[in-house]
Amino acid sequence: METIRDPFGRNTGILLGRSLRHILHSMNAILVVVIIPVVLLLLFVHAFSTAVLTAMDILDDIFFTGINKKRKK
Repeated sequence: METIRDPFGRNTGILLGRSLRHILHSMNAILVVVIIPVVLLLLFVHAFSTAVLTAMDILDDIFFTGINKKRKK
């Protein structure tokens, strides 16, 4: 019976290298997998943070200006 002398790490490295070459060869894959999710993340963070800050400003104006007006009387 013949034993296999090829270590697991070497096979994994070879397959990983082939996969990376294939992915880097196709720019569409890079665009879909990396760039689009990052752009969407930044867009949603900006949109939701702007909405939350605007809502906080509105609530601050409604509640705290009314309290300050009552104290001045």
